[in-house]
Parts: sequence; structure tokens; C-alpha cells
Amino acid sequence: MIQIAVCEDNIEEIDKLTVLVKQYLSELKVEAKINTYLNSMMLEGDIEEGKYFDILISDIEMPEKTGMELAKTARTYLENIIIIFVTAHLKYAADSFELSVFRYVQKVNIKTKLYNALRDAVEMIRVQQNKFYILESPRSMERIPYSDILYLMKEGKNTVFVRKSEKKSHERKALAEIYEKLDHREFISINRCEIVNISNVVRVEAKKTIIMCNGEKLYPAESKVNDIIKRLSEFWGRELEKLVEKQ
Repeated sequence: MIQIAVCEDNIEEIDKLTVLVKQYLSELKVEAKINTYLNSMMLEGDIEEGKYFDILISDIEMPEKTGMELAKTARTYLENIIIIFVTAHLKYAADSFELSVFRYVQKVNIKTKLYNALRDAVEMIRVQQNKFYILESPRSMERIPYSDILYLMKEGKNTVFVRKSEKKSHERKALAEIYEKLDHREFISINRCEIVNISNVVRVEAKKTIIMCNGEKLYPAESKVNDIIKRLSEFWGRELEKLVEKQ
């Protein structure tokens, strides 16, 4: 069952939004539990106390905590949460990459746009459940979701998986061998010793430093910088097209 939080400070708007979400989930044949919040601080408190949500649907401009502030908290505690903003404004779109916002849905023609956003969010949840790397050792086997991998690095004869969960996993295989098993649309080699998950890159500074979503800095080989920037630009371009629903 999918867990959904809907946050909107206007009672009429949240009622309309909840009705639409229930209707669309029914059409998509998706079983879900919907939790509604008129106060963003109440939702933030629930998240901090351990309440789990797969999807957050929120207004942006709210009096207690803005949607952007709420999304930052949600991302801290629920790293894989899918965030959908329902708003009349797109002025915050430039800030969305740092929070990995899934979609902006404008209130104009909301019926079509919200349906598309929910449909894609549900599909993403299904895909994420199936996209992972199997890490094997003589005594164990571990399934690591792509979404949890920040980057991989060479360490002697081992490859280390540096993860969002702050756990480091090791496999006694060459970095190049592991790279061949990964989806090259999502991972890129930045030097001889490191492979980065593109979806977890926030920005590139002065063509010398890659900033990851956890604030960590990585340093690409000079010969690879142009290709890295091109790949990031293509990836972010695709994501921005998804992010801002067209009229």
C-alpha cells in the first residue's frame, strides 16, 4: 500500500485535492492511504517522529513552513520520497534540483496534470523497487537500490559503494567490472577511481568539483569534464521537462 501525505493550508483546496487524488488512484487501481494536513508543521513533526510516506503532495506558499522547507525535511528523513508541488507559481523551479522535486503541477488545468504526475509517481515507485545492484560475497548477498548509491570508488582490489544511508558496502571486484553491470544512463565514470550516480549530483563548480546531494565533493579527471557536463545537462533537461508540466 502506498502512503501519501497531502499538505495544503486552505481547507477548500485540500478537500478538492484529496478528492482528485482518491479518484485518480482508483482509476490507476492503486491501493493507498492518504493523510491530509492543513498545517505544514504538523506534517513536519510526524515525519521527524518516524511516520513514513512514499509521496508528498504539497502547496509551496504556506504560513508555518513553506513547501520548500517541508520538502527539505522530508528529503532528510525519507530519502526516496516522491515530492509533487501543486502551485500557481513556477518561480521555485530553479531550486528544485537540490531537493529532487519530482514534479510541479500548476493549478491551471490541475485535473490533467495531477493525474499524469500521480501516474508517473506510481510507476517510479514500481521501477525503483526493481532497479538495484546485487552485491555478492562468499557469505552473503545484498540488494542495493540505485537510489541509495551516491558513488562507487576503487579501494585496493575492492570497490566501495558510498550510500545515502551513510552505510559503505564493499565488493571484491574491479570498478570497471561493476560499471559494466550498472545502467549507464544513470551512472558515469568521472575518473579512474570513481563512478557517480548522476541523479544524486547537485551541481558542478568551475568545471572542477562535483557536488553531491549530501554535500560531498568529488573531483573529475580534466579529460572527462566536458562529457560529464554534457551528460548532466541531458539528464537535467529530461528531468526539467518532466518537472514542469506543459500547458
